[in-house]
Amino acid sequence: MSGDPVPAARFLRLTLLTLVLLTFVTQLSADADETDNAEPGQAQQRGSIFPPPVSHGEDEETYRVWKAYWSAQEADFPFPPDDSWKERMRASFEDYVHPEVILHNVPNSTDRDSWAAFGESLGVAYPDSQTTFELVVVEGDTVAALWTYRGTHLKPLGDVPPSGKKIEVSGAMFSRIKDGKIVEHWSLIDKLSWLKQLGLIDENTDM
Repeated sequence: MSGDPVPAARFLRLTLLTLVLLTFVTQLSADADETDNAEPGQAQQRGSIFPPPVSHGEDEETYRVWKAYWSAQEADFPFPPDDSWKERMRASFEDYVHPEVILHNVPNSTDRDSWAAFGESLGVAYPDSQTTFELVVVEGDTVAALWTYRGTHLKPLGDVPPSGKKIEVSGAMFSRIKDGKIVEHWSLIDKLSWLKQLGLIDENTDM
């Protein structure tokens, strides 16, 4: 594992963070307006799972590793045919995530194994789920992405019993890649919206 990035790389990463966070906030606002104005029963239109990345053309390997990992995560969804998807999901962590990966704000995850376990529990609870990547930005060894997760809560997730409710949650992620592995990962999730949609907190609750 390498040490802290050099100052120039850190500056680029902070600039990238600002760009994606601004887009994230704008997208959340637009999604909220679209949901409010939608007709009852109107389905939300899905974009492509992976849009063309924004990069400077020198980051192909960084993007390749990141996309290979997430493609493997999403390959069996929605509705995996059987439980063999769990083994394939675990294998993708071994293939593309460093054993000593550093995680920031990833739910219920402190290391690679617990991150894999959370991914598996999410797939069990939301078997019809799919993640759509709205924006992907690649800069050197780092990928930033804005995503939307959709699914139906059909099985327990931790202590939360199945609600049968459909959810649509937005978030952003940042992954640092080295030697073909994700060595550091940041996760930003609109947890408040998720809890509201499941009915676990009052919809009028605000931060």
